Amino acid sequence: MEQNKITLDELLRSAGKQLREEFREIQECNPHAGDKGFEAEEVLKRFLIDRLPKRFDVKSGIVIGRDGSVSRQCDVIIYDALNSFVYRNGPKLHILPRDNVAAVIEVKSKLNKDELQDAAKKIAAVKSIKCSPICGADQPVTLSDMIMTGTLGCVFAFDSYTSLETLADNLKEINTGQDSNHWIDLIVVLDKGCISYAFQGIYNKKFVAWFGGALDDNFLIPPLYVHLVQVPFGERTLNHFFLKLMAHLTFFRKLSIVRLDELQPETGQAQTIQGYQYNLKRQLVPSEERHQSGKFENPKIRFNLYLRKERTLAGQVCLLPWQDGAVITISSLFQPAIISQQYFQRLKLRSTLIPMEVESAKVWMSSVLQISEADFIKVSENIHPDIISVRDISDDNPPPIKI
Repeated sequence: MEQNKITLDELLRSAGKQLREEFREIQECNPHAGDKGFEAEEVLKRFLIDRLPKRFDVKSGIVIGRDGSVSRQCDVIIYDALNSFVYRNGPKLHILPRDNVAAVIEVKSKLNKDELQDAAKKIAAVKSIKCSPICGADQPVTLSDMIMTGTLGCVFAFDSYTSLETLADNLKEINTGQDSNHWIDLIVVLDKGCISYAFQGIYNKKFVAWFGGALDDNFLIPPLYVHLVQVPFGERTLNHFFLKLMAHLTFFRKLSIVRLDELQPETGQAQTIQGYQYNLKRQLVPSEERHQSGKFENPKIRFNLYLRKERTLAGQVCLLPWQDGAVITISSLFQPAIISQQYFQRLKLRSTLIPMEVESAKVWMSSVLQISEADFIKVSENIHPDIISVRDISDDNPPPIKI
């Protein structure tokens, strides 16, 4: 009976082989270069139309914003067909509103640096168009509070002239000339692998996948590193592409249900190409040297916290420099909010606390803040009536207090 079972992983790998065969037939049997590109786009569009939730449709065309700004022509546009107004429904060119465009894909027969540069400009043109903020007209998407309003920007290539690593280096160079909010989110080279980004927490060596497209102009700045990575998925490349796409569509401004765990392919070894950090302008910029592997510098400004009655060490609060801002880190035997609120309220800062596991201990971190050393020290010296705070001037940080 077990032999009759089939998995989504197997189905998508089979679909990948079919895509490859259809593309090979186009290359061998169509003598016109222009038609080859159009047929390659149609192959991918058919694959998506046959498999995406019917809430979404797939077209080629132009994206338009409420202010009248327009993108360049996009090879593939995935949009919310149940809720979208269509400005133009032509045989080859549609005009669709930015608010309902969930993803755009540039399709390349054989990817090189020039083709990647062209795709980056087209995707940036879409992402630069502002979407409307979440409002009362938006319906709940899932039981979670997450709603994606951004457009996922992808490049899908049937082949490439160079290795994934070379393409990743090309993308790193291209990114230096663009607003980080307009970067390509995902590059897919069929049967080879993917280039995308991954999150990494402070003091944590593990990477967490980033699905992209979820950020707005006022997102809270996370104290996380963002890494440009390339992963050789091989024949499971299509699985990874479909997983990332569905993860985005699931939370895109309405309801789309998919069991993501069934689509998770076996991952290859990720290779870091470049590390980035958010600055206070919410732009991704190259990580500072003091935050790089092997060169990480512990916070220089630290206060040890003692319970006034017991005279026992109960925690530590630190100021960790982060580009043009800083992050408050707290290790504590009591509720960290008791400490953090002193800074947030007195200095009128908008922030949140993010828990991190550090060597089996828990450390809480604020989002990246516009806070000076002087303000941090002033609050720290008189942080709470029940707490004695003492400036830590030792050479190294004491270990976090274990909960």
